[in-house]
Amino acid sequence: QPAGAIELPELNILYRRYENKVVATASGYDNTQLSASQGLNLTKVADGWIVVPTGSGRQGYLTVSGRNSVTGAIVQLKRVEYKISPLPAPLIFCDGAKEGDRIDPRAKRLFAKYSQDVPLQKAKFEIKSWECTVNGAPGRPPSGTGNDISAATALILQARPGTLITFDCTFIGPGNVQEKRMATFKR
Repeated sequence: QPAGAIELPELNILYRRYENKVVATASGYDNTQLSASQGLNLTKVADGWIVVPTGSGRQGYLTVSGRNSVTGAIVQLKRVEYKISPLPAPLIFCDGAKEGDRIDPRAKRLFAKYSQDVPLQKAKFEIKSWECTVNGAPGRPPSGTGNDISAATALILQARPGTLITFDCTFIGPGNVQEKRMATFKR
């Protein structure tokens, strides 16, 4: 049966270290098959496929084919090129405030995550350690492990409203990769 399709070829991206969800359909065939080029790990799941780029390639291909279960014939229907990119850096949040915003001086926790407008919400990040610098404050900056920032509360409470507060964070992201990111907030 005739079918139409619309694509955004500039947005054909697969992210490294991320379980990219792919849904493919072979209209007119009773069996849809998906294959991937070298450097793409493909796993069948209940409602599609999961594709995870491996290696350092900058592009990969997915091919959808239809299979007729009566004749056994397989027909390649479409081959699509995908750019392979690293995951975008997450934002650092201090309780509910995202970097750049004013924080509650009694804030308790840091989080690394994507804002709601980024469609990669399955990506999980875990803060492993942090160091807090308050602009103009003397002495050694407070630091800690995990996302609990209570060791910095006294210093943040002493800062004047509008003072810049920077957290230098180390976090673990998808693929168990450790990364660093600095985030600045306002008191």
